[in-house]
Amino acid sequence: MASDSFTRLEDRIEKLLKLVADLRAENKRLSAKIDDKQHRIEELETERRASASTIGTLKSASEERERKMYAAADKLDAVVSRLESAG
Repeated sequence: MASDSFTRLEDRIEKLLKLVADLRAENKRLSAKIDDKQHRIEELETERRASASTIGTLKSASEERERKMYAAADKLDAVVSRLESAG
């Protein structure tokens, strides 16, 4: 009888040890997955910063071109006005 109890106890301990090993393996797998996701987040954040910088550069260039376009339009208006008054 003691031998049966001891065998059952050994079986339970073996199952618990296997469960602990399985849980540790799962924890390791999930930690690696989290590390991969964190790396991807860092990559995306770097891309976001680069895109924001590019957008800022493009916006500045667009504003400069718009100023030049309005300056040219004002000059054309002045020329047209002079031609109309001369004519």
